[in-house]
Amino acid sequence: MKTLYKTLFVSIFLSPLATFAQSSYRSDVAGLYKFEYREAFLKSVQEVYIKTSDFEDSIMVAEGFRSEKHLAAIDSLHKLDTILFKQMGTYLQLYGYPPRAKYGEKLSFTPYMVLSRCNVLSLKRKYYSTFYKAHQAGDLEQRRIIEYLQDLHRIQTGKEFKSYHQDERRLKELTKALNI
Repeated sequence: MKTLYKTLFVSIFLSPLATFAQSSYRSDVAGLYKFEYREAFLKSVQEVYIKTSDFEDSIMVAEGFRSEKHLAAIDSLHKLDTILFKQMGTYLQLYGYPPRAKYGEKLSFTPYMVLSRCNVLSLKRKYYSTFYKAHQAGDLEQRRIIEYLQDLHRIQTGKEFKSYHQDERRLKELTKALNI
């Protein structure tokens, strides 16, 4: 079992993370001046994000929920999340939200996929306007904005947002409740 764990850890987690960390654009998002570089950056972030999320699940199944190895995997993922939040935030500040028409649905979704997992209230609030503008441009679905705001409400108030409304009306209720 220990050999299987080490093999899984190295092949699923460390290899993509090491590749990501050693990439030329990891420390300098500002150097992504060509479309191809920004596209490669988004692909790399998405691949690392997905593989590491799958890794945590596999450790939980193999070793048990909240086992020592599972908790270590969660700790490693939190560290990786911090890196990804910073990198994606810098990306959005420099280049804006990646248009779906130019990057495709999967890559365009990457900033939301990463930053929606953030539980830091100030960062959540900071990126709302970027995601809302992406929604208005047709690059992010309305349900994603609603999910993001519901999560923001939970972080800010400690309570789930309750409403019987859907779509635009729910979005308006959330923005009013959050003073956005």
